Amino acid sequence: MAADETKQPSKQRVVEMVKASRNRKGAYQADYNCPACRAPLVSLDDTLLGTETCPNCNAAFVFGTAVQTEYRTHKAALERKEAEKQRVAEQRRLLAEEREIAAEAERQRLAEVERSIVRRKIAEKKAYDRERNVRISARRGSVRGVEIGVGIVNALALLGSIIWIVVGIAHLTSDNPFEAKAAEGVLAFGVASLVSLLLVWGLFRCLFAIHQLLTDISAKLDEASAKD
Repeated sequence: MAADETKQPSKQRVVEMVKASRNRKGAYQADYNCPACRAPLVSLDDTLLGTETCPNCNAAFVFGTAVQTEYRTHKAALERKEAEKQRVAEQRRLLAEEREIAAEAERQRLAEVERSIVRRKIAEKKAYDRERNVRISARRGSVRGVEIGVGIVNALALLGSIIWIVVGIAHLTSDNPFEAKAAEGVLAFGVASLVSLLLVWGLFRCLFAIHQLLTDISAKLDEASAKD
């Protein structure tokens, strides 16, 4: 019996080639063929030191030391490859994060530049509007002053013309022919001066209205050019 037991291991077949791989769960496994029927088999990493039985032909076999060494070498290569892949993926992730941070900083910088440009344009527009309003107010004020001055002078002239007319009418019925003749001249002069002053005042009012219209048109054109 002892001799038979010592000879039994020699009857066991030995796997000659094995490869390391990873299953869907991420665990390492050994891929090989049955040494008896050549059926493809898979064993877990921790079963390489024991005896396996082929589920196809029920043949028992073991893994030789050289095969186990080859498997460990292949597994170590796979681990290094996986570690390198993870390292590259981590570097790419970090690089992508750095690019995203840089892109976000650039977007914020451009947004700030755009906001500063908008603020500057708004400030320039306000300054231009203030300056334009001052110019328009100055022009209108000067024209208004001229209008008031001319109105006062015209009113005094009208008052004088009325006085001439009143004096002429008062002496028109005089018994003195010379005085009556002079009264007619005074009356004619008063009426003529009154009509002339009224015409001049009307002409001045027309010129003032035209100037006011041109000022408004100029202000609107300035505002349109400022918007462009």
